[in-house]
Order: sequence, then structure tokens, then C-alpha cells
Amino acid sequence: MGTRVYLGHLSRDASDRDVETLFKSYGRLREVTLKNGFGFVEFSDPRDAKDAVYDNHGKDFMGERLVVEIARGDRRDRREERDDRRFVAATV
Repeated sequence: MGTRVYLGHLSRDASDRDVETLFKSYGRLREVTLKNGFGFVEFSDPRDAKDAVYDNHGKDFMGERLVVEIARGDRRDRREERDDRRFVAATV
């Protein structure tokens, strides 16, 4: 399991390849996932993720000032929390 990095204030014009080019020099990327204005990059090594955050937080990228942070929790934890909230809401 790798370490995920959150990208905020991401240009809507940014492609997977643009983001991959920005971060690939830090180490092996496991996955790049882009949404509408934000995304995630998963690094194989947590040290690479920390270096990427340190060097890129606040950096201008494609006309936007990036927010780059270590993502909170992993995907499985967030999915389970969402499912738990739905269950609680349905039983109330």
C-alpha cells in the first residue's frame, strides 16, 4: 500500500499526464486520480510523497496555486465511514 497525496486547486485543464510529469521525478507513482478541480497521486514510498508535498505545496501549476498535502486516511477507511453514515442515517 502506498501513500496518497491530495492535490487541491488543480486546474480543470490538467490531465493525468500533466500531473504524472510534475510528480514522477519524486519516485514511483502507483496511481493518479483526477476529479473536477482536485485529485490524488499515490506514491510507492512515503518518503517520496513527503518530498513531493514539501516541494509543491503552494507552487504555481497551470495557472493555479496548488494545495498539496498527505491525504487523510486511506480509501478503504473513508469508504467504510461513508457506508457507516448511510447505515446510521437509514436507521434513525
